[in-house]
Amino acid sequence: MKKKLYDFYYGLIAPTRSSILLILTLVFLFFTILTGISEHTFSRFFYFYPGINYVDETSYVYLNAVRSEENNHSSYYDIFLVGASTFRETFLHEEYMQKTLEINYNVLANVTDLTSTAQPWWLSRDLIDNFACGKNGVVVLASNIGRWGRFPFIYNNNFFTLPNRNENNFIHKQLENIKFRYQFTKNIFNFLMKKKGLQIDKFHHRHRYIKKSQSINTIDRIQRNLKWSEFIIKNYEVNKTDIHNFLIELVLNLQKCSKMKIILLGTPINPEILDIPGMSDLMSAHKNMMRNIASDLNIVWYDFNDLDFNPANFYDHGHLHDYFAISRSSEYLTNIIGNTIIEGE
Repeated sequence: MKKKLYDFYYGLIAPTRSSILLILTLVFLFFTILTGISEHTFSRFFYFYPGINYVDETSYVYLNAVRSEENNHSSYYDIFLVGASTFRETFLHEEYMQKTLEINYNVLANVTDLTSTAQPWWLSRDLIDNFACGKNGVVVLASNIGRWGRFPFIYNNNFFTLPNRNENNFIHKQLENIKFRYQFTKNIFNFLMKKKGLQIDKFHHRHRYIKKSQSINTIDRIQRNLKWSEFIIKNYEVNKTDIHNFLIELVLNLQKCSKMKIILLGTPINPEILDIPGMSDLMSAHKNMMRNIASDLNIVWYDFNDLDFNPANFYDHGHLHDYFAISRSSEYLTNIIGNTIIEGE
């Protein structure tokens, strides 16, 4: 009996390869938190170790930015596309935009996709601070009324919030980015254990709603739109002031640290949304506010909804799933970027 108990106890505490690797991985995580290693540095480390799979879109978007930074031409204009998934689904691949800018506007540009699903505002800010500062070109910062329904420091609609952000508050800064660090650290552990993670590349990253279009019907779409609208009506006014101030601070900081032109862009909204009580007035007020913000900051505001999409172009409240509609919106986006660069020369 004693031997069995001893064997059981020893089995609990005996070191195994996985337990040792887990401990080392956790030590590494806490080391990065305590030392304040930036996401940029973190991402550059992973860029040189491509065997480590990135398993979420926060990891992907940083790695894509670092990869682009390594390959970009220093003499070209830099174009950064920043926003959530409704923006991601509006444009074709970066190479198409670069070639169109060169042919139609005689503009040589590096186009970098910095979009991610349900991108929180803090991530947009960190991406812009890390990769756009010191550059010359255009930052397109896109949102629709949906992004204004989420508090600036919320992680993909979960309950992790940090009010009263202070740039000089080290603890706040580390806590804001704990999810990013956790994902990368988990990637290290999986890599050491020779486990395969979910590989995301730009072809899986974009146009996923075209693939889903076969399974959608009008009733499903309307039900999703109703649920989304309920969320916006409930949360928009609560978060509007915080996001308004956060956006202004973001733009002012970018104007101080770079020569980038800034475009505020409204992403597509399914016209069916406007038929839901309260949404038409809310959308109109939101557009007026965005025009005023752009005017006050001496930047430009455009709106994809000027293209007059129809409900059949959408998978839900704002994700395009019709290739023809995506082609139209991609051409629209490329033209406003080209015109913005030409006018600024």
